[in-house]
Amino acid sequence: MRLIYYTAIVLACVFCTPADGASLSAEQLQRAQEAVDRINLYRKMHGLSAVPHDQSSSAACYAHADYLDQNPNELGNPYTENSALPGSTPEGKAVAPISLVTTGSSGADSVTAMFNSYGFRGFFIAGDLTKTGYGDAPNDGFPIAVVRVGDIHKPQNLLSPPPNSKGNAVGTFRGADIVLYGATATSVSELLASSITAGGSPLEHTSQVTTTSGSRPDAKHDIVLTPNSPLPVNSLISVVIDYKENGATKKAEWSFSTSETGTFDPVAAAASAGGGNTTPVDPPSDTSDADADGFPANVENAAKTSPTDAASTPFANQTAPAASALALPKLQVKLNFAKRDSDSLSLSGTLPVAADFTPDQKQVIVDVSGIARAFTLDIKGKGTALNTIGLETQSFKLAKPKNLVAKYQLKLARANLRGDLDGDGLTNADNAGSGVKIPVAVYFTQAIFTHEYNATYKAKANRTGMAK
Repeated sequence: MRLIYYTAIVLACVFCTPADGASLSAEQLQRAQEAVDRINLYRKMHGLSAVPHDQSSSAACYAHADYLDQNPNELGNPYTENSALPGSTPEGKAVAPISLVTTGSSGADSVTAMFNSYGFRGFFIAGDLTKTGYGDAPNDGFPIAVVRVGDIHKPQNLLSPPPNSKGNAVGTFRGADIVLYGATATSVSELLASSITAGGSPLEHTSQVTTTSGSRPDAKHDIVLTPNSPLPVNSLISVVIDYKENGATKKAEWSFSTSETGTFDPVAAAASAGGGNTTPVDPPSDTSDADADGFPANVENAAKTSPTDAASTPFANQTAPAASALALPKLQVKLNFAKRDSDSLSLSGTLPVAADFTPDQKQVIVDVSGIARAFTLDIKGKGTALNTIGLETQSFKLAKPKNLVAKYQLKLARANLRGDLDGDGLTNADNAGSGVKIPVAVYFTQAIFTHEYNATYKAKANRTGMAK
């Protein structure tokens, strides 16, 4: 699908026939470079490598833009050149069918206008894109711009609001539909389930399998979710869609942020994503103790007691006792800097129990450097989480006691843990191996057990990190 906006023309060329790049002026080269930089910013947000600016491609794009400027009637079909018309060149004719054209803006702004269209977006984030170029023409105040983007538009699933990297968006968005474009290949595909949450709280919405293609109204290959009310601003919105494609069950998951204005600013989005290759970091948990009851706010929030009322505490409304030493635990943390909802944590060790101890309906709270999770145990020691946190999975198991000691194991997966661990030195930076100290506390049977865990942390910037 190709779209044209009739207020300014922009052509995007990905693989152009070589022309004389040296013939371009300094101003032309600057506009072309700004456009290519914007393309690469979008690619970076998707976790893709940059494509080089090919000046020969830009020269061909400028030639085709000039042809369209001289022959405005050709704007109805800008992907070819008539050799009999003025301004036609071999270079322009070669680049025309492998370019994008839009009107109304030029330079980097024109790239943004095209990226905001599904029909254009897929070209910019094609994994096999190897080079690109840009050109424009004044067109009596309505600039014509050309960017080469490839010979064909390969079908692929695209997310809206646009994703940051590997399907995790940080763009700004408010009040419009949420769309998984190209999710279904045929009209027989089925939407199984969908959810939208803001900060973990579900948002009501309607959903449908439809088409956003004007040229193929019968091809119901897009899934559209429509919130019942405007999305809350300055919030992290998470989306999960389960569907069938050609009989196979598939899932799409991503998240994005809302802004005050609701407009998409790619530069701001890349900045908020740490340059585009990392996911946004949640703020650290509140570990203050405003009511001076000995329980930090994150622990009280996990236990669903009040962090501002000393008469409401996790220990049957009693103040916190003095802490005892936690038997040496085993801790491992894995962080994914490139993909949200992909961190994990495991903690295991032993806890003392009384001779007549039974786990049924006992509560346990584990706090690892501000990451507090609470569980209610059943008769077999299996924990049920008290809180749902985004896409995170939580499990806790207390084994059958032996010699007044019970083994335990906590596991968190599909989590976002970086906000609480950055301060302990688990940062997004290359690290061949350094010592870090991670505080651990377990609240169990009206007692508090603490330990400062000494771990070795290794990381590769913008990729992964591990402490154990």
